[in-house]
Amino acid sequence: MDALIKEIGTYMKDTSPLESHLEVFFDGASNYARTKLESSHKVTREVYEESLSLAKDDLLLSKQKRRSMQKRWRVLKPRSFK
Repeated sequence: MDALIKEIGTYMKDTSPLESHLEVFFDGASNYARTKLESSHKVTREVYEESLSLAKDDLLLSKQKRRSMQKRWRVLKPRSFK
């Protein structure tokens, strides 16, 4: 970019307005990219947390069902297996 501005400087005496506009443009593009990346990370984190929460709920439900089945089995199994 510096080489391009230097080349343009051979045709224009004052390239400071051009440099100023380019700086504003690239700062805006940089801010946009940073914001987009932060948003992407936030969405990824939220999806991960939701998945983790669902997995935890499934695990707790499975444990409850297992305990319930064990209690039923103890009640139903014949005395000869005790």
